[in-house]
Amino acid sequence: MSEIDKLRRAKLYMDKLSGGVDPNSGMRVHEDDIVRDSRVIACFEYISRVLEWEIESFENRPAAPEKQRRRQVFINDDQFSQLQLNYGECKEVFEKKFPSKIDQLELFFNGIKFEEFHSPEEIDEDKYPQIRDIKDLPILVSAILSDADILLTGDKDFEDIKIDKPLIFTPSKYFDLLENKF
Repeated sequence: MSEIDKLRRAKLYMDKLSGGVDPNSGMRVHEDDIVRDSRVIACFEYISRVLEWEIESFENRPAAPEKQRRRQVFINDDQFSQLQLNYGECKEVFEKKFPSKIDQLELFFNGIKFEEFHSPEEIDEDKYPQIRDIKDLPILVSAILSDADILLTGDKDFEDIKIDKPLIFTPSKYFDLLENKF
């Protein structure tokens, strides 16, 4: 049930209760029931008006921008241990070079959802883009096979790779993109 539907339903219940009707059964409430007390009825009527204002306000709001879907990051155990080590290294670098962007680094690391992804044991080099340092190929292949949207790396061996997905960014270019977008 959408938020506006919940508001409308709540208003309907308040209207029925203020009219002395059980909103569940549709039957009139007995005269001695507390919901028939004039003070309680006044409360129901007031709540109904407040809900009406909220419904009108809700209906007149501009459409909310679509929430971006949160992507999961797929990494293997080795990459996870490197990430833990790299976090400390990243923080040191950011404290020295980008002290005003530490909060963005924190947001980034806190916002990542991890899911383990096992890199293939054997990789056919001919199936994937060429990379200068062959030791980096498992990282590139894992990013491709896990259907990652973005690969963040400061490794210059990834700079000349031309692929549509994942997009490959250095951390500084990625944070610049985020700053300009938000």
